[in-house]
Amino acid sequence: MQISDYNIITSNIIEKNEIGLFLDIRSDNNLIENNTIIENNNNSSFSGIYLGTNSSHNIIMNNTITDNVAGSHSAIYLHGSNN
Repeated sequence: MQISDYNIITSNIIEKNEIGLFLDIRSDNNLIENNTIIENNNNSSFSGIYLGTNSSHNIIMNNTITDNVAGSHSAIYLHGSNN
């Protein structure tokens, strides 16, 4: 289990990885802004911005998400999250 709280994730280029930007369960109070998430490829599940189960109070804004490939989710996936 990973818990990611109180992070500022801003102005990054995340490219050519398997899963883009991934915050696991109970990731709270994070600011995710002005990132470029491009050409990530995970054909099995997810490749954009992912916040896991029970994540809350996160701010996600002004991100560029393009040319990602995933089996099920390739943009922003809030898995049972309240943001």
